[in-house]
Amino acid sequence: MMIKETQSICPTCQKLLPARIVEEDNKVFLEKTCPTHGFFREIYWSDAKLFKIFDEFQEMGFTPENPATKIEKGCPFDCGLCKLHESQTLLANIDVTNRCNLRCSYCFANSAVSGYLYEPSFGEIEKMMDLLRAEKPFPVLGIQFSGGEPLLRTDIVDLVKKAREKGFTQVLIATNGIQIAKKLKLAKQLQDAGVTTLYMKFNGLTPETNTENHDFIPQILENCRKAGLQISLVPTIIKGFNDYEAYAIIKFALKNLDIVRAVNFQPISFCGRMPAKERNQKRFTIPCLISALEEQSNGTIPRNAFYPIPTVVPLSKLAEQLSNQKQAIFSAHPHCGAATYLFKDDEKVIPITEFVNVTALVKQIGELSKEKQKGLAKKVLTVNKLRKILKKNIIKEKAPKYLKLNKLLLELLTGNFNTLLEFHLKTLFVGAMHFQDKYNLDVARLKKCVIHYATPDGKIIPFCAYNNLGYREKIEKAHSKELKPGTLK
Repeated sequence: MMIKETQSICPTCQKLLPARIVEEDNKVFLEKTCPTHGFFREIYWSDAKLFKIFDEFQEMGFTPENPATKIEKGCPFDCGLCKLHESQTLLANIDVTNRCNLRCSYCFANSAVSGYLYEPSFGEIEKMMDLLRAEKPFPVLGIQFSGGEPLLRTDIVDLVKKAREKGFTQVLIATNGIQIAKKLKLAKQLQDAGVTTLYMKFNGLTPETNTENHDFIPQILENCRKAGLQISLVPTIIKGFNDYEAYAIIKFALKNLDIVRAVNFQPISFCGRMPAKERNQKRFTIPCLISALEEQSNGTIPRNAFYPIPTVVPLSKLAEQLSNQKQAIFSAHPHCGAATYLFKDDEKVIPITEFVNVTALVKQIGELSKEKQKGLAKKVLTVNKLRKILKKNIIKEKAPKYLKLNKLLLELLTGNFNTLLEFHLKTLFVGAMHFQDKYNLDVARLKKCVIHYATPDGKIIPFCAYNNLGYREKIEKAHSKELKPGTLK
């Protein structure tokens, strides 16, 4: 049964193709036919029922007011951003080097075999920051230095300082953490410079699943504690390899909740060409993760604990009206990611959905956000309505004893954004972001991408286009330097 039509690309020649999203045996597939290379059928979501539930949370974001590219070849071959894009940049990546001290086979950057050194100068990176801060309708607030291994750069601390100077409120570093384990001084310097979070590779709890940096983990945690650095664990989940450790990773995070703020699962995205049989053996979708967590936790984390990323859009819209401050709109495609919050009350793990009626809360706040908020009296009335909505949909008796969620949300939605930090210090964010590859690429998803790359040639390119349509290779080669022996290590 066909669910909807979309566009995709041929994974061999990258020609733009009409595609269909179809349902069969409660699974969702993406089908396309290339005149030259034939028929392709790829799993899109492994749970059709959940696919349809998430699909109801579609939200339109902001089309760029100052697009950096003209549409000549057509979407998705003119990324930069263009006027066809339907979301703003929520998190911008800047690859600061392709040097790396690891050789991970599933790496997007594929640094080990590139054959060249890509390492923009400090000045080039500063220009990329300026490009992001100049984005309209409002400037980018979140930036992530990535690579390669960003901590191999000797000026990484200065780059963090510069990002803070330019107004980025969230500064992340995507890292394997090995340099943190080796250099406590570096950890302290990064904290002092203003790093928000280390976005750290963490594929499991054993040497077999977390082969590359397993031995460094204890020292990484110790040095982060000493420095006051916060960590987000980032497992690349591969079926048959480490999927059985999904809940164990969460339990590990909860034991280290003083410094671990989040677990961000990334189901594997296939960077190169791979036979269908091998893809099917390793493919792991967001519903696969949700089901695995429910089973491995014996129902502690049920499937209905997870919601798509754009669920929070109505909250942002109401906060914008009540605070008179422009808010980021999390208008990612609903099938790009899923998330929940976990609370630890003594030894008990409590998902937010145990004491919050999320669907009703979001719907009622969405209706409230549509009311005109002109005049102080109207705003006071709206805040009173908001109090009633929160009271109706938050069950205090089931919430953790220490949590005053009604108060936190009321303050957050009326403009006290400092309470967001307080909220996150009491929770573990559990998210999943399934980046696309050439086999399952859906142009409709791509147009709503909120995670982008800034490039030295003045472009802002959606993540899944950058890593699948040749943008990375073209840009890196155009700005590469002579490769000296051993340089990439």
